[in-house]
This record gives sequence, structure tokens and C-alpha cells, in this order.
Amino acid sequence: RPSRHSSHYPLHGIAAHNYYTLRVVANPRSSRDMRPALLILAAAHLQHCNALAVPSPTPALPELRMTVKDCGSKGLGAFAAEDRSQGAWVCDYEGEVIDFAQRAVRYVSEEPEYLFHLGGGAVAGSHVYIDAVDSDHASRAINHAQDACLEPRVSLAERRVAFYALKDIKAGDELSFDYGEQYWLERGLAPEDDSRDYSPERVARERAKLADAQAASSSLQNPLSRRRRRGRAPSTAEELARVLGERPERPDP
Repeated sequence: RPSRHSSHYPLHGIAAHNYYTLRVVANPRSSRDMRPALLILAAAHLQHCNALAVPSPTPALPELRMTVKDCGSKGLGAFAAEDRSQGAWVCDYEGEVIDFAQRAVRYVSEEPEYLFHLGGGAVAGSHVYIDAVDSDHASRAINHAQDACLEPRVSLAERRVAFYALKDIKAGDELSFDYGEQYWLERGLAPEDDSRDYSPERVARERAKLADAQAASSSLQNPLSRRRRRGRAPSTAEELARVLGERPERPDP
């Protein structure tokens, strides 16, 4: 989860190693190649989130009044300043909407801390995110909890993440949503007060699956694209014809 010191998922805001207890000896940042190319603030596997669901129209009900306060080991957190009934809209995740290319340029040498992945198609370049790194909205400080009080409803078409109350919220309650197991497994971290299995053994299994998936994806890449990335693009018509001939045949539709 991200670090929250004026800066994601702690949303990327609080450095994850300061926020949760590590259960894996190896530093997850040392194995960046084992992480999926697309990060997410983790909407892809949220327990309560249907990534394809379109948020209900925002009612006349105003956004919940919130305060941001210190949460000790978790950094900052968002708290309700008034009551809100179960099922009611609470707020949206506020930030800048960016695409895959912008994400790649913005986070070349570091992981995003407040990036919420909205989804996309099979092509990486079609993926869309909301980046709250520069936002001053309280939604960027919403922490993780297994027994969360908020449900994020993600709409790729609307470029929107809307939070709804999973239970009655009282003034003073900390606001939270479930980041999902995948978020923590990818980082080799174990969130506090979460009963799910984040053991080193499971982390190793998940990383092995990821490595296999990445290897399979790499083997299906276009030979011409691989040569371009390696700086060895064909320089003659004959070489180009040979390279194109290496491409696997596509099945008839």
C-alpha cells in the first residue's frame, strides 16, 4: 500500500514496509520483474468490487464529509465526519485520469502510490487509471480492511470509482475498502487484521504463476516487435520479408 505522507494505495502513499508487517524475507522491490506489468491499486481483485459494474447514478445526497487523521503504523487515514446509511453513495476516488502510456512515463523508476486501476482491454495500452498522487481529496487516504465499510464500484466507461457504504457508517468511523489479496501477494506483505493466507509459501506460488504467465506471453510476441525492442529492426527488404515469414499463422476466423 502506498505511503501517505503528503504524498498510493495506502493507496500508494505510505511505504508499504512501514505500514504492514513483512512476512517474506526478500524485499519485493528487488524482484520487480516478478510483478505484473499492470499495477493496480488493486481494483482487479477486490473482494467486494465488480470491476465491470457501472456505478449507480450519484444521488442528490452530498458527498460524505470526511477528515484525514494519523493512523499510527498505517500512516494517514480517512474518517467519517457524519453518519451515512448502508447502500448510500459516500464519495468518488478523486485524481487525474491517465492511460497506460502516461503511467509508464510517470513511474519509470518507482511504483505508483495512489494509482487505481480501472481496467482495459487485452492490449496494455488500452488500460486506464486514476492517479491521486497530487490530489488533496480525502479519498486518497482510505485504508485497507478485510471487513471494510466501503465498496468501490468501478466504471471504465465513466472513468470513475464510486465508493458506497457496505454498512451503516457513524461519525468518527475510519473509512476502508478491501484492496484484495492479489495486491498484497504481489508485494509479499501481510496487512494487519486480515485473516487470509499471506504466507511466504503462498507468495512463492503466486510469483511462480506470474512468472509462467509472463513467459507464456513473451513466447507469443511478434518476432518483429522483439527485434525492434532489441534495437535490431530489419534493415533490408529481404530481412523484413524473412522476419514477417517467422510470424505464427493466425487461425481463420
